[in-house]
Amino acid sequence: MHLRKLIKSRRGVAIELAIGVMFLMIAFTIMLLSTAGLQNDHRVDDYRDFKEKIEIDNIGEYVVANRGSYDGELKKVEIDIEYENTYSAKVVDNKYEIYRVDGEELELVLTIELNADNTIKSWK
Repeated sequence: MHLRKLIKSRRGVAIELAIGVMFLMIAFTIMLLSTAGLQNDHRVDDYRDFKEKIEIDNIGEYVVANRGSYDGELKKVEIDIEYENTYSAKVVDNKYEIYRVDGEELELVLTIELNADNTIKSWK
């Protein structure tokens, strides 16, 4: 009997509506915060990748400009600008290879090939 009274009264409907809206607002807030957090993580990753790509390209330009220092064997790239990573390079014929040094491991990060007339054939 009491339940029927509550359903028929306007006050009962208003309370149910208020509780429903409150739960809906909480759900939207959780979705918004989750999306913002994910976007921030992606932005940080994109910035780090961009910064690393610029760093590698700068090292490549330096090695191409100073080819004589890296002919034949793998040597550490010594440059005035401080980078987060350490790099080594070698040049064989018209192929430049830039490696990121991580302890004892080498990771090939950039290969530059030149044509016979010293124009860039590929930069990848």
